[in-house]
Amino acid sequence: MADWQNVETAPKDRKVDLWAKIWLPESDRFVGDRFPDCRWDSGDSQCNRSASWSGLPKGWRATQWMERPEAPEGAPVRQ
Repeated sequence: MADWQNVETAPKDRKVDLWAKIWLPESDRFVGDRFPDCRWDSGDSQCNRSASWSGLPKGWRATQWMERPEAPEGAPVRQ
């Protein structure tokens, strides 16, 4: 499996897995988590929607990305 890479290098034409972090003021620290199957959304100026990663909850900031893992051999794949 590929290593995590800087999110600035993430492809914006397909789904990827993201590692993201969020600040928790009550515990005065950052926590991180993995978010699978995220896709870049370029936004829409007419709807006042800025570009962001779909699949990330509000407040989370992507820091790294990696390719989605391959399906197990012989497993059916949704197209």
